[in-house]
Amino acid sequence: MKIFLVCYLVFFSFLDESYSWDIGEDRARLGERLLLHEMQLLNSSGNLFSTVEVQNLSVKQRSAIGRVFRLPPASIQKFRRGYSVAPDGHHLNQTHWYTVWFNNESLLNDNGVELRTLRVVDGDIVVEEKYWPR
Repeated sequence: MKIFLVCYLVFFSFLDESYSWDIGEDRARLGERLLLHEMQLLNSSGNLFSTVEVQNLSVKQRSAIGRVFRLPPASIQKFRRGYSVAPDGHHLNQTHWYTVWFNNESLLNDNGVELRTLRVVDGDIVVEEKYWPR
């Protein structure tokens, strides 16, 4: 009976899109080429895998982050970058990701903070953009 219940739950979880990883994924920017000097500013904005407070960055760096993410620089709170550890053959292998925490007053949650992540390949080509409320 337990096996049947587990199979039943797994089957229906694939039918319901709310369990899917693709929720919050935007492919509209797929293939978009970012400006090289802006990517250089993003890459100089902090060490790999460390979160930095954007208020501690230069105006140039904050502006570049805002332009790349299409957000007002004043709304961005934190920034983090890193590279994918996906195995060979995976579509995200050798990509870099950039994540921002930003204020979004349109959200109904307590703090109005949302996260957005861009995945970039070859240094300046957008592969995907993900976003989710906190």
